[in-house]
Amino acid sequence: MKVKVDRIWPTAISFVLIWHLSITPALAAQTQYPLLNESRQIAAGTFVELNFEVGSDVGARLVGSVSAQGGAGNDIRLWVLSEDERAQWAPGRPVLAPTYYSGQLSVINLDVPLEEGQYYVLLDNTFSIFSTKTVAANLAVLVGPPSIASVTTAFKKTRRPVSHARRLWCSPSAI
Repeated sequence: MKVKVDRIWPTAISFVLIWHLSITPALAAQTQYPLLNESRQIAAGTFVELNFEVGSDVGARLVGSVSAQGGAGNDIRLWVLSEDERAQWAPGRPVLAPTYYSGQLSVINLDVPLEEGQYYVLLDNTFSIFSTKTVAANLAVLVGPPSIASVTTAFKKTRRPVSHARRLWCSPSAI
């Protein structure tokens, strides 16, 4: 059976255009709640804590960027912790599975999905013995339908191997 290519392309382009137009209003419906948009000095051996609460909103995410200057590495650590995780955290005693942990970096860009609950953002300079850091942070909570990038990331994390998918769709006699 031969398929004419000149008939497939218009159909494919129409499908992509309709799909794009159908999701564009949903992506525009996001609401942004700024948390922090400033520079701060964080002394050596200390941290700055910011807490906020997320309601039962669909698609809530913490987004933004943080950059650090000062010291030998121009670095800072950023933690996003739930209420239970914050109770476990202490300088030098990290949480085993935090909502988000950056490691020591100069620039941190984040897009962290959030569920309902209380959260804490820690800008952590406890690893530094001598150096005060100047940290510029621009953080906000976005509420609304998730972005295409978030959906793609979630799909990649939950995708199962093909062999497992085959088992799910085979009849019992085929297994």
